[in-house]
Amino acid sequence: MLKTTITRRFVTSILLVICISLAGLGVFLLNFFYNNTMQQEQEALLCNARIIETALADKLWAKDPDLKSITDTISQETHLRITILDRDGQVLADTSEPAEELDNHLQRREVQQALSAAAGYGSSTRYSNPLHENLMYKPRNILH
Repeated sequence: MLKTTITRRFVTSILLVICISLAGLGVFLLNFFYNNTMQQEQEALLCNARIIETALADKLWAKDPDLKSITDTISQETHLRITILDRDGQVLADTSEPAEELDNHLQRREVQQALSAAAGYGSSTRYSNPLHENLMYKPRNILH
């Protein structure tokens, strides 16, 4: 009887330690892969912002009236939401909402980061009210 109780307690303790260890490892791996994926997405967004900046360089300075149609075309091909702001934070073009319906973006955290950062870009992941989902924002300041 004693051997059976001791054995049962020992096996239960070992199984409990294994389960706790596996749960801890799972949490660690989940956090690691989440952070790694978010970092890769941020780098991809920044690369896309640079490509879009290069493609629209002459259109941005002239505030081309075709800016909206050009950004819509790029967005359809890349599946990215693109928002073009002027230096005062006013939306010039947006691929998800009409620009005139969007508020001024100047005070948004990621825009302030882009304006003040030496690298010329900001970053934020937050809820988008117009789209009703969490989005990652990666604004790029082309005037820095």
